[in-house]
Amino acid sequence: MLTVVSLATVKLLTQKSQLLIKAHTFERMRSNFLNYSTILQKKTPTLEQRRSKLITKETKNEHINA
Repeated sequence: MLTVVSLATVKLLTQKSQLLIKAHTFERMRSNFLNYSTILQKKTPTLEQRRSKLITKETKNEHINA
C-alpha cells in the first residue's frame, strides 16, 4: 500500500515539475517574443517617417531633373 501511495506521489510530483518547466519555457518564449516585437517596432519606420522619406526623394529627383 505504501509503495502505491509513493508511486502516485512521485507521478504527481513529476507531472507538476513538467508543468512548471513548460510554464517557464512558455514564459521565456513569450518574453523573447515581446522583446523581439519591441525591437521590430523601433526599427520599423512609422507611416509618417516613410512619407517624409518619399517626399525627400521626390524633392531630390525634382532638383536633379530641373
